[in-house]
Amino acid sequence: MSFITTPIVQVESVTPSLAYVPAQLVGGRVTTYQRKGASVFRWSLYGQSAVRVLNLIIPYLKYKDAQAKIVVHAGKYPSNSAMRQSQVDRLSHLRKLRY
Repeated sequence: MSFITTPIVQVESVTPSLAYVPAQLVGGRVTTYQRKGASVFRWSLYGQSAVRVLNLIIPYLKYKDAQAKIVVHAGKYPSNSAMRQSQVDRLSHLRKLRY
């Protein structure tokens, strides 16, 4: 979810409905690709739509809530500001953690 220019939410699954149902409910797009012989379905949502969805689901997130909060709040800072870069750096660090 790097978002120096725009917030992005992505969910990947080998179960098609875990990508297609959110797309039907809130929009976005679904793409597929092959990984280790299996089809992987990726739902992606961009921009303010991503921020709106994150605001709705943050209370239900267990492991990714810190990342979601950064995405929601970092958009308040200009894209070339030190504060935005600080948020992007924090997000990059969190994305490397394994849950």
